[in-house]
Amino acid sequence: MTGDGASGGGVDDARAEALAEAVAGELVAGEVLQLVAPSGAGLSRLGTRLRAEPPAGWGRLGLVEQNAHLHVTGLRATVAEELAFPLEQRGVERAEMVPRVAGLLAEEGLGLSGLAEHDPARLSGGQTRRLAVGCVLATEPDVLVLDDSFAGLDPRARERLAGLCRRFADRGGRVLVLGTAPVVELARARVLSPSDGADGRVLLVPFTDPGPVELPERVGPAAGGAAGAGTRGVGARGAEAAAAAVAAGAAGDHGSDTVAEIRGLVARPGYAPEPKGRLRRAFGKLVSRKLKAARVVSEGTGDASAPGHDPGTGDWFGPVDLSPTAGGVVWLRGPNGSGKTTLLRALAGLGPTPAEVDCTVAMAVQDPGDQAVDPTVGKWVGSAARCAACGLDPEEHPLDLARADLRIAQLAAVTGLGREVVLLDEPDVGLDHAGRTRAHRLIAGALASGAAVVLTCHDVGFVEEVGGYAAVRPVDLAAPHGRR
Repeated sequence: MTGDGASGGGVDDARAEALAEAVAGELVAGEVLQLVAPSGAGLSRLGTRLRAEPPAGWGRLGLVEQNAHLHVTGLRATVAEELAFPLEQRGVERAEMVPRVAGLLAEEGLGLSGLAEHDPARLSGGQTRRLAVGCVLATEPDVLVLDDSFAGLDPRARERLAGLCRRFADRGGRVLVLGTAPVVELARARVLSPSDGADGRVLLVPFTDPGPVELPERVGPAAGGAAGAGTRGVGARGAEAAAAAVAAGAAGDHGSDTVAEIRGLVARPGYAPEPKGRLRRAFGKLVSRKLKAARVVSEGTGDASAPGHDPGTGDWFGPVDLSPTAGGVVWLRGPNGSGKTTLLRALAGLGPTPAEVDCTVAMAVQDPGDQAVDPTVGKWVGSAARCAACGLDPEEHPLDLARADLRIAQLAAVTGLGREVVLLDEPDVGLDHAGRTRAHRLIAGALASGAAVVLTCHDVGFVEEVGGYAAVRPVDLAAPHGRR
């Protein structure tokens, strides 16, 4: 939840009501408005409040929760049937349901046309977020509230969703986008932040850029030749230096101390150009084709094949050479659904066909709440001292943390295990400005201890920040074999 812990993060009802009143007086029909605040400021509580009590004159309000999986019932076998589920619950006639679902599948802003017959449980994180938006749009709301729905989307998906928001507003609707940072794809939208006014009122004021993220000193194999080592931010010149560091990593300037030779075959479910199944009995069931499960196998097993081409998407698949180096970072790239998480989970021994690796591995999964199995933050992270260094209360329950703090606790727990390879699946999601600073310190600490880091991330800015203190080598799952 943006800015809130699972139980509200200490944001009381009076504050949420004041914030809702401020938004009600600011967001007009035909507008896309961004509301940006640090983690813990109560934006998710605001979304819940608006859904429960929409302001007068707003009409029906649809809230896309920050946790997209809350919109996926798990009761339907296909994406198309999931889109139909909220209509079924509202008693919509099947004759009306079919064209409405077909319209959602054809909506460019969702990018679901090739996923109609896919199992919702097998979607990537970004695909699930797009499905969540579709499920809310199925109810035809007058107001659309997106709680950090752009997080974890690849660049094309972000542009598509931004276009959807603009079209929704152009038709007279209201769109409220909540988050911890502005969505650059919504450049024409106003960006406001809450501010305390007199008499307990909350005012919405123009967003102020907090400035560059503070980065750690240079670490890893390239530390000796780094210019300007020390704690610094990535401004205009810093961003150029970070981009150069990423480029240097791509060119092979990332040291020779290989932690492990990890070579595997990524065999993803093939995407059909268009779904071949057709609705049966006016949306009773979909005729679905069986797809091979995504898998990662060692080339030495004999199951590996030459790189292939998926005519449905233009993506390539085949042997992927990660070979992470001690103190270096591998940036695993690719669009939503290209197999990044599948590969990481296999390397961590979490997939149905674990990869064989000759090193110790720790992984931070996409949703940090999935790893919060201890009753206190201190037990999860490992020590009160480490919690204090990360600005965390060791006695608090992990799921009561603000979202950024939950991510930091996860990163502190995983990087503190002392493993040779640390896998980070979208570690930027959920972080506010201050959280990014803390996350970089933890990543740099792992690298300085000699660990190799393999991360997935769609936020190029975050990777450029990593490139400001470490050598980064991109590995693109969507690129032809010769460019990997």
